Amino acid sequence: MSNTKILLIVIKDADWFFSHRLPAAIEAQQRGYRVIVTVPLKNDDKRFAAHGFEVVSTTNNPVFFVYQLKKIIEEMKPSIVHIFCCQYVLLAGVLCRVIHYKSTVFTLAGLGFLFQPNNIKAKVLKWLSMPYLRYALSKASAKIIVQNADNARTLLTYKLCKAKQMRIIQGSGVDLNYFSASSMPKEPIKTVLMASRLLRSKGTIEFCQAAQLLKKQDIQAKFILAGGFYPKHPDALHPSDIEIYRQSETIEYVGQVKDMASLMRQAYMVVLPSYYPEGLPKVLLEAAASARPIVTTDHTGCRDIVDNGKEGLLVPIQNPEALAEAIKELLLDESKAAAMGKAGRERVEHGHDAQIIAKKTCDVYEEM
Repeated sequence: MSNTKILLIVIKDADWFFSHRLPAAIEAQQRGYRVIVTVPLKNDDKRFAAHGFEVVSTTNNPVFFVYQLKKIIEEMKPSIVHIFCCQYVLLAGVLCRVIHYKSTVFTLAGLGFLFQPNNIKAKVLKWLSMPYLRYALSKASAKIIVQNADNARTLLTYKLCKAKQMRIIQGSGVDLNYFSASSMPKEPIKTVLMASRLLRSKGTIEFCQAAQLLKKQDIQAKFILAGGFYPKHPDALHPSDIEIYRQSETIEYVGQVKDMASLMRQAYMVVLPSYYPEGLPKVLLEAAASARPIVTTDHTGCRDIVDNGKEGLLVPIQNPEALAEAIKELLLDESKAAAMGKAGRERVEHGHDAQIIAKKTCDVYEEM
């Protein structure tokens, strides 16, 4: 029998794996793990083989996914199964419990739509899912990685797991070489950037409304919105929701951007008015690494990278007026904005380097 350690990573999106989890997978490989990734693939993705990972394509159908994963676990006999995304935590977690598989790690990178307050659909789904989620997470041998203390408290409040099972690892980390600190742009018209999945609860409409308010005050700035639409998400926005702001030239929509480092260099500040149940938003880590000041909400996950007045400004959720005032404050005070950007870079250097996060993740594997 082979003594090779096998790490099975269960994810829902290949691009997300390479943007968020690649350093941890490489670290596991360097520690002697054979890394196998299960993910729905439309086409052959050569990026996995380029890094020496094996990949097994799975279906998006929940029933067939569970059947597939059971077969994969039985055939591969992994040492550890690491499961990401709330839906897969539920499905794969219940499966691992049913088949008495012990060495399971769950990462909840934010609690997602299920834990969104004041949303009837989310409340119904949470009520239906809670017994199964509790069953999946509560196995004593399982480890649960969360990205902030608020998320940890929520899991304990709902009695989904025990405190001794949880590990707080702040975010997915950021590549400090790719997102290098650069001087503030000198263009006369400053760029205010929001880059995010275009969901309602990410504060997309509030960003557009804040831009509209500032345009009415004759504040000179260019408001850039970057990100893709997710029509299957229960909190999805439709392109028509932002079209009125685009047509009036309140904002410029640039779609999904692959070279985020270049986009950050063009930005004067980065804005994320989220009221989504966040983990630790990667775009805020990227902004801080790029030495850009941040305007975000005093909300779960967002406030874990910004101390108000130090790395940026915090505003109340769903408040475009307060958001507009915070953006205006930094637009009119270049020295304050630059100092906040510098403080953000120092913060991520001391705790959010992707290599540090990768090592902390693999240290959890060693506990199993």
